[in-house]
Amino acid sequence: SPKPVDSAVGHVKLRMLACWIRIVHKFRRCIFLLTLCIMGLFLGLSIPMAKQGDEMPSLFPKEHNRNAGSKVRELFDPPSSSFPHTFVEPSRTEVVCDGPKDPDEYACAITWCEARSWTGDPSAEWPGEGTCSCFRQMDMEPCSSATAPVKMILVGLDQLTTRQLSIDIGNFLVRNGGDVQFTLRGPTSRTVLRSRELSPIFIQDWGTGEVALQPAVQVLGSVKRVDLQTSACAIEDMCYCGGAVCKSRREMTAMPDLTLRPSVRRLLIDPTRPSSKRMKVKSFFGLQVPSTVK
Repeated sequence: SPKPVDSAVGHVKLRMLACWIRIVHKFRRCIFLLTLCIMGLFLGLSIPMAKQGDEMPSLFPKEHNRNAGSKVRELFDPPSSSFPHTFVEPSRTEVVCDGPKDPDEYACAITWCEARSWTGDPSAEWPGEGTCSCFRQMDMEPCSSATAPVKMILVGLDQLTTRQLSIDIGNFLVRNGGDVQFTLRGPTSRTVLRSRELSPIFIQDWGTGEVALQPAVQVLGSVKRVDLQTSACAIEDMCYCGGAVCKSRREMTAMPDLTLRPSVRRLLIDPTRPSSKRMKVKSFFGLQVPSTVK
């Protein structure tokens, strides 16, 4: 059964409550004004120190990856500087060609091929001179044209000097006609040969796992057919100037090495020759040398 309520305790509580109500009612205006003053004081001190937050509230501990990542992002420029309003999103898909292709027929962003042989360091940059391993395929189908197009792809270098294009490659084409002789059209090969940069070639060796990304250059020109009955109607050469050679799905004939010489003259120094048998060479530029010396 429930315990009886102590009437004396209840009476005291009621008297205290009534007293508190009378006090609050009597000083209600003072209490209201005091409350307004305290609120105004807090607002006056808080508003000057308040600022708009530019970050999301941190719901993770300091050692969390989200907080660590925000510190790393501060090391980079804001996205607006890297991607301005004029930024155009690149294509999400690109064409990857299987083996070197003619850029006039295939828009290849990159070319892939499997390595047939791997010598040297294919990742080393082309020094500007050296030898290239070349392979040739000729179109021997009957044709009546007096000229034959020449296409040569050089893998491992991204540009050719005028000397290399007009002399080294020109002489290579003339001297390596084999049984099908031909001559370059025009007074000099410089007028008929031109070069352009191709998409890079990604060479991969499945056996060793080695890979190399090498630049490529295409040389275009035309040759004069000496014999319209036996001369080739088209010539395609593949030259590898780096440390890897691609496997070819077409039957190509190995050619003599193509030697690309530097575009400037260099002095040869023999370290075994004693200093007494050496001579100093001084070159002067900007001076007009008379034809006769008095």
